[in-house]
Amino acid sequence: MVIALFHAVEFEADTVIKRLRHPVRVSERFGASAVCGGLGHATAVCVSTGVGKVNAAIASSLALQKYRPDMVISMGIGGAYPNSGLVAGDIAIAQCEIYGDEGVMLEDNFLTPEAMGIPFYKKGTNTYYNTFPLDAELTRQLYDTVSQMNRTAQAGAFITVSTCTGTRKRADELTRRYNGICENMEGAAIAHASTMFGTPAVEIRGISNIAAERDKDRWETTKASQIAQDAVIMFIKSLE
Repeated sequence: MVIALFHAVEFEADTVIKRLRHPVRVSERFGASAVCGGLGHATAVCVSTGVGKVNAAIASSLALQKYRPDMVISMGIGGAYPNSGLVAGDIAIAQCEIYGDEGVMLEDNFLTPEAMGIPFYKKGTNTYYNTFPLDAELTRQLYDTVSQMNRTAQAGAFITVSTCTGTRKRADELTRRYNGICENMEGAAIAHASTMFGTPAVEIRGISNIAAERDKDRWETTKASQIAQDAVIMFIKSLE
């Protein structure tokens, strides 16, 4: 089994990479770095995509084409929305990923791609607007793994943005529109690419901060990254 692990920056996968058997760093032509090695019964390909939707879309698409993984894990840190009940140090697992910025901003309303009638992607009988589901069975297995860690965890919708939330007003607006629990900058692009390639995908993020009033002194990025990686390692080792 080959598993592609996508993360925006290298510290979000440094522990996983240290646990790989016989790691080999691969220089990728698309600017992202990749480290391949054994983990559990799988071959893991850890790809650092770079920050943001465009970087994530390019790096994940090219890696999916090159390595043809059996499964994708999108991992890293994220900000929890105030009404989610999550706090720094908790774990969030995506049931779906939503492009949060795409649409039309009106004076007193916001039109989503579905309201506009413009899908992002069509595959067979399925039409995808700005929402891309993650694999339901693998997500359940991932949640079961996390439940063994004595960590507070929650599964729900993730929102991917280009402009990060820095006010409570914006956090409440996105929560009302999409009922999301966690914000990030790459996940929807990776879920989108995985859907196009037909590769089952899951996403997990350690909560580093509350996505509302911006106060970096209270962020716990190292802790959040570590707990997400611990969960990923446990999850991969649990797979046959």
